[in-house]
Order: sequence, then C-alpha cells, then structure tokens
Amino acid sequence: MTAERPKILLSAFTSLPAPNGLACWLEQQVKYLAGYYDVDVLTVKTQDLSHIERMHGARVLRVPVDRSSATCTVTTFQRAMVRQLDSEDYKLCHFHSLWDGLVLVSHEKRYSYRLIYEPRALNWLEFKALHPRDFRALDRERSLKDLEQYCFKQADAVIVHSMHMQNRLVDSGVPPAKIEVMYPAVAPETFDSSEHQRQLGSILYIGSLAPWQGISTLLRAMTELPASLPVRLAIVCPDDDPARKELEGKVHMMGLQRKVDFLAQADWSLVPALVGRFDVCVAPLADHERNRAGAGFPHKLLVYLAGRRPVIVSRMPFVEEVLTDGLHAAMFQPGDFRGLARLIEMVITDRQLASGLANRARMLVEEKLSPVATGKRLLKLYRELLAYEEDTDRIQVAAPADTDTQPVMPVLPDDDQDTRPAVLPGCSEDTVELLVGPVPSEGADTTPGAEGGGEILFRAVEEQASDSTAAEWKVTPLSEVERSGAADDREQTGSDDRWLLGGPSYPLKFPPARRQPASAQTPIEVSDSDVEPLDGTTPLAAGVPQPPPLPRKTSEATRRSERRTDSTSSGSDKPKSSR
Repeated sequence: MTAERPKILLSAFTSLPAPNGLACWLEQQVKYLAGYYDVDVLTVKTQDLSHIERMHGARVLRVPVDRSSATCTVTTFQRAMVRQLDSEDYKLCHFHSLWDGLVLVSHEKRYSYRLIYEPRALNWLEFKALHPRDFRALDRERSLKDLEQYCFKQADAVIVHSMHMQNRLVDSGVPPAKIEVMYPAVAPETFDSSEHQRQLGSILYIGSLAPWQGISTLLRAMTELPASLPVRLAIVCPDDDPARKELEGKVHMMGLQRKVDFLAQADWSLVPALVGRFDVCVAPLADHERNRAGAGFPHKLLVYLAGRRPVIVSRMPFVEEVLTDGLHAAMFQPGDFRGLARLIEMVITDRQLASGLANRARMLVEEKLSPVATGKRLLKLYRELLAYEEDTDRIQVAAPADTDTQPVMPVLPDDDQDTRPAVLPGCSEDTVELLVGPVPSEGADTTPGAEGGGEILFRAVEEQASDSTAAEWKVTPLSEVERSGAADDREQTGSDDRWLLGGPSYPLKFPPARRQPASAQTPIEVSDSDVEPLDGTTPLAAGVPQPPPLPRKTSEATRRSERRTDSTSSGSDKPKSSR
C-alpha cells in the first residue's frame, strides 16, 4: 500500500503560466516536486486562465483579484490564502513574495507547517518603486521593510538566487545557516529546436519596464549607434505594463520609431523560437536601489544563454558571480549608454566574437545551471525540513530506493510501557490542550466501578430499547434512578426494569410513581390596582370619591329606549301581592 505523500503549498503573487521569470521558475519547481509530494500552487487568475487546473501533476489554484489598486489586489489574494489554509493540512509552505508570506507567517503557529521564503529581490523595494503612493500609505502604518525582515526571521529556510543577496541578508541579521543559494535553471534542450534564420542587426530585450531594468539607458544607446549600421530593437513586455505608454512616447520624442518595436509577451513555449530570430540579446540593468540592496540572477539571462545568443549585460555583482566578462558575456557599467552602444556595434560586426560568447555561455548553462542539479538541491532541502517534527530534534528517516520521500510513522508503545495521557503537539495561544488516554481493549468491562476504570459506552437507541414502546417510556429525575443489574442479567430482572434512552447499556430501576395529594385551593386576593377597566380609564384608590360621569350626546330614539327600560325596571322592583 502506497503511503500518503506530504501535502505542500507553493504560492506566488503572479499568474501561472506566464512569460515572466518568476512564473517560469515556479513552473520548473512544480516539475521537480510534483513527483514526490502532493503539491498545490496558489497564483493570480487572469481572464484567459481557469480557476483550477492540473499542471505536471500539481493542482494550480488561481485567485480572482481586485485590480483597482495595488492594495486591493494584495488584500483579495491574502484573503484567498487564508481560506486555503483553513481547508487543507499542509506540511510545508513555500512562498515567493512578501504579501503571501505575511499570511503564512501569521498562521504558522496555528497550523504548524514549515516555511520556505524565496524572494528574487527585496519585495518592499520593488513595491516602493512600482507603487509609490500605495507604499507611502502602507508604510505609515507599519514599515514594510520591517515586515519583510520578520518574514526572513520566521522562515525555516531562505532561498536566494545570488551570493550577493545572501551577503546582504546576513548583514541585515538573517542567520547564514538558514540561507541557501540556489540559482534558477532552465532546460537547455528546449532551445535546441529553435534554430531560425537570424536577422542581422536585430536586438532583443525581454522583461518588464520597471525602473531597475535600465530601459532608458538602452534607448539612449540606440541613438548613439552609427546611422550606417542597420539595427532594430524589439522590446518584449506585458501589454498592461504601466510604463509602456510613457516609454512609447519617449521613443517618438527621440526619433526611434523606425528602430524600436514593442511586442506583446508570448507564451513560454514560444520563447525559444523568439530568441532564435535575434542577433543580440541585452539586459541593461540600472544602478537602482533594488539592485544594489540585493537581487538574484535574472531569469532573462538564463533564457539568452540557453538560446545560444551573445549577451550584453550591465556589470552587477550578482551577474559577475556567474558570468565572466569577455568569456560568457560582454559587460558595461550601469548607466553607461555610450559603452553599451560600443558593445552592440562590436558584437554585431564581429561574428567570431559573437559566436564564441554564445557557445561558451551555452556550455555554462549545461554544466552549472542545469535543472537536474538544481532540482536535486531543492528536493534535498524539502526532505531535511519535512524530516523534522515540531519542537523536536531531527529524526532519521530511511527512504526506500524507489522513492525520495517517506512519511514519518509514529512508533506505538509496547504493552509494558507507560501509557499515560500525552499532550497533543502544536498547541498555541488560541488552542486548548487535550489529553489523549489509552483506548480500552475490545471486550473489556466498561461499566462504572469495573476493574480498570474505563468510560461508559453508549449505544444506539434501537439497540438499547428495541423491545420497548413509546407508551412505556418514563420521565424521572436521574438522581432517583438505580442500577438494576448487569446487561447479562437482563433475563433475571423484573418487570420494573427500564432502559435509559441514550444511556448506558444495562437496565435501570425507576422509582414507583407517587401520587401527590391535592393541595387546598385558596382564593386569590386581587387588589384594585390589578384591575384594568374596559373603558381604558385609570381606577382610583379606595376611599376617593368617583367623579361624576361626563354627559354624552344621545339621539331621540336612544332616549325613548332608556325611558322604557327605566319604567320596566321600576315595575319589577314592586313586591307581588300574595293570594
């Protein structure tokens, strides 16, 4: 019989699938984990995606969010996450952003799951750059920087995508023992069948238009290229990117309408073919606070390298720890648009240089950034976290050869061991400790006072009073009920024995019915204040003279009827003469 697999939750504040770095890496993680765990993925829903879908064996749950503002979007996503935590028993939760992390951290003690935080960069800095007005409103209530630092503190493990970010987190107080440097990976074989006719002089940029991406530097470099050099830049970005309209206006102001094209983001399955059509790929990262404070290796660089294309990228610490300038990529200083223009011209005109950079970069991906090695490290981290019980030391789990995980089964005590009640683990301030005692063995006498002292066992009404009728039922105080005999002695009991409805499984003796003597009825004294006249007037106290009645208007017919009544009554009052 196959053991039940541990249930885990992956969450990300993005849609899945989607042509962005976070979504692509999240889908790759689903491929790693779905074969060994029961995986749920909580993401954001779009109009083109269904609410629930199966992906690589995992269940993808998509949340419809309110997109009227950034805070409304975050709030609706967090509410959905709370409902999901209430409905499932997760052993481990793996989150990728500050917003879902705040919910998971606040409910960690209640549900007792393990936590992994995997940010691509510091989320509070990205939110500050993209939504400055909402950031000021939220930061006034409580510092978002402190909230993210609290998420790092509460997480059992932190995955970062560069040693540069690891050093920044250690400087901020995060213990280095809980940080794992794990570069994202792509499958390079998906790019092997994407050989298309390259367009000479074509330049490709894939990604968002966020301030830290350095798109302004790229546009200024396009103006520095010689007019004799046939170049054309394609910017592949989301249609709803808030900076797209502003950037399109800047392209017109700079006179680059014939050299710059904006393309909509394609599905991930079409990205290899898209990369294969271009001559040079660029990543002009800016000298932004987000990049300086700590960021991971960009996913777009993995796509460029796996597609065997020469790459031109800014000289950033998290880039230089993976790529070598002149060996795997051509680098320039952030913000140096003239240096970027020189490198673009050099790579386009020197085909030998471009080919050498592209081939060595592809070898680097296959040797050091392959998904196989990254997947093994991720599974190792999961096994280590799930092999720990709450508030206990690490326990050894012997996994069979044909599987990677095995649930930890509790060892039952022997008969001669102490079986005192144990306190259930996982209690927090909003829970009550329950005592769990040994279960009585089958066939043991469970009546009160029996040897061993167990609980009273109750049976169904049909089993206890199957031979009784409703006319024989009796209502009596429980204190007056006496036990008649054991269940086995039922045949010897008299006719006065009764069975308690919903009570113990043995007959009971009820007291005989006693007739209560009728008590003498005494007249009820009624005071004048208790009498309420029918005409609605208020009665006066005793001894107070009554006021004369008010005159009322009557008709002539009414007065004649009253005179006849008076004459009749006066005649009847006279004494009758006796004969």
